[in-house]
Formats: sequence, C-alpha cells, structure tokens
Amino acid sequence: MRSLVLPFFALVAAACAAADATNRPVAAPLPAEATRLGDLYRAGVVRLAAQYKEAVKALPGAYLARLTALQKELQESGDLEGYLAADKEVKRFSAAIRGEADPFEKVPEMPESAVVAAPEKLRALQTQYLKDFQERADRRRKQIEDLATAYIAKLEDLQKELTRGSHIQDAIAVKQEVDRLRKAVKEDNFVQQALAAEAPAARVEAVNPAPAAPETAVPTFGRVPDWAKWQFERTGNFAWQGFLFRHPDLPDELDMEFDARVGQGRVRGRCMVDRVVIDGRESAWFGKAVTWKASDPATLNATIVLQSREISAGKDSGPYAVLAILGDKGRIGESLDVPLAWNEVTIALAKDPAANRCALVFPQGKVRKFVDLPAGGTLHVLLAVVAHNPGEQCDTSFSMQ
Repeated sequence: MRSLVLPFFALVAAACAAADATNRPVAAPLPAEATRLGDLYRAGVVRLAAQYKEAVKALPGAYLARLTALQKELQESGDLEGYLAADKEVKRFSAAIRGEADPFEKVPEMPESAVVAAPEKLRALQTQYLKDFQERADRRRKQIEDLATAYIAKLEDLQKELTRGSHIQDAIAVKQEVDRLRKAVKEDNFVQQALAAEAPAARVEAVNPAPAAPETAVPTFGRVPDWAKWQFERTGNFAWQGFLFRHPDLPDELDMEFDARVGQGRVRGRCMVDRVVIDGRESAWFGKAVTWKASDPATLNATIVLQSREISAGKDSGPYAVLAILGDKGRIGESLDVPLAWNEVTIALAKDPAANRCALVFPQGKVRKFVDLPAGGTLHVLLAVVAHNPGEQCDTSFSMQ
C-alpha cells in the first residue's frame, strides 16, 4: 500500500504546485543586496542565540548552589519536613542535570511536575529559577523581533528602489521574501524559525563536566573505524582562498594541537592577517589543517564532530571548517566549506560503494557535495579550521568518529 500511496500524494503535490505557480508572479532569485541583508539578519540571530546560551548556562549551577544553601538553612532551623523536601530536590535536580538533556524542555530539568507546593522557600527558589530563564528568553525574543522588523523595513525600501529602477522580477522576489517574513511574524513562529538551527541550551559545565579524552590508541566502535586506517601525514599552515597547505610564505595564524592516535585536535587563537599575495595569487582565510593518506579509496568514510566556543557570524566571518579530498595534483573537486555558526557542527565523508566517488556532507545545512575520484594515484584527506577577519577569535575542538 505504501508504494502506491506515496507516488499518489507526490502527484497531487506536484499538481497543486503547478496550479499555484500559474496564479502568482514568477520571481527571480533574490538579488545580491537582498541576499546580503538576509545574511546580516541571520548572522544577528546567531549572535543573539549565542548570547542567550552564554546568559543561561550558569543558571542551573546557581540554582543548585542556592538549593544546597536552603537545605542547610532548613536543617539548622530544625525544619525536618522542609529539609527532607530540599534534600529530595537536590538529589532529583543533580541526577537530572547530569543525565541526558531533553531537547524539547524550555527550562533545563524543571518540568511542571517538579515544582512543589511546600515548603514555601523551596517553591520560591524553583519559581525564581523558571523566571530567570523566562526573562532571558523574553529579552532574546524582543531582540529578534527588533532585528526582524529592521530587516523587513530594509527589504521594503529595496523593493521600492528596484521597482523604480524597472527591475521588476527582482522586486517580485524581494516582495515574496517580505510576505514570507510577515506571515511568520503574524503566525507567531518566526522566532522558532530563526532559532531552528540552534542546538538545545548548553548544560552548565561545572555541574556536568565533559568526559576526559580516551587514552587508547584507537577508539573502540566494535570494529576499527575507516579513518583509523588512514596514514597520518602532517599538520601545518593553510589558506582556504588559494587552497595552499604548508607553503613557506603562509602566515602562521592560529595554533593547532592534534593527537593522531585518537583523531582529536584543537585549533585556537586570534586571526591577525587579512590577505597575502603568494606566488602571484591572493590568499585569505588562514588557519591550520591536518592531512591523512588514504591508500584504499574504500576507507574514505568518517564523521567529524567540531565543537566551537567562538562561532561564526555569517558566510564572511570565521571560523570555518574545510574538508577536502586531495590527489597527486592538488584538490579533487570542490571542498566542503562550513561556517561554524553553531556550538557543535557535524560533517562527514562517505564513499559511494557503487561508484568511484565520495560524498562530503554537512547534515545541519543540508549540503552534500560529490567528488569523482581518479582511477589511480594517491588520495589524501584534508581537514582545516580557518578564520578570516583580523581580530576574529577561534577555539574549535574536533573529533573523528
């Protein structure tokens, strides 16, 4: 039944889309200025989301500290029932905050069922904890509302300018973007749309510290991972624009630590150099890279998790991650270039078992690039982290999975 139902709905959807297309103006892709305004808007949303995460990450730890202090106070006053209630909440919250986070909860580990009726002081602490999160969420919402209002106003000005200049198709494209945004605002879901790519709120590190790195030569996954079959070659300076690796004239931007045994590394520092002419061509986006030699193309499979303390503000700002396949004469096909605009980003390399090609994948951004592999020659994998604008900071850790 499923094989019949799905095509039927696909045909219905296609027919509806075709009918709808005949009843509305056909718009060109967004013009360059509208794209630039959109990039600035999205960069602003990412920045506000990062500020919110920074503002709330200490709240669970602060609540636990106040809770422990209240427990002691109730004990010293001889309030047995109050002490037992506080003790129960300390144990509940401590266990919950160290467990797996619920991505759907608005306030970490404070569901409605956990809020007590008595003692009054404990309920007041819980209520304040919820209020602290709500105040910061309201502030973020207002800031995003202001950002969206300004963005819409600029798009409307651009729409008028394009109309006056007889760029009608461009003006239609901008109008459709305005209509989309206004509809989202009217339906009260534009904040959720703006933040859809953001990961759940970070847990407080003091309460739930990250596990120590393993000491084994190769992580155990039930079998040896394909990336562990690669031969580590070297690390060195890298330029994304110009795609130069370990050239003697490359500026020494950022610092890199890398443990080839476990496939874990860290790139950090501050970008100081904007661009440099090397061998007659301009290079920019400087950082560090690591390369491996893959003797067997069938082993071109890996998942790489990057965690960043400093996040990108948009496509013209670092840090960025770069993943590429190299051959005897340099890069093969396109590289996968990903702005580290989230605290955690996952990218992947996957060999097509049915063809001599490899996919470079960025699931969060729904990006997939295919690289056709040569019939012979040596293959290498390059992973880089780069910054761009002078003054930008980078602190990104990565782990091969």
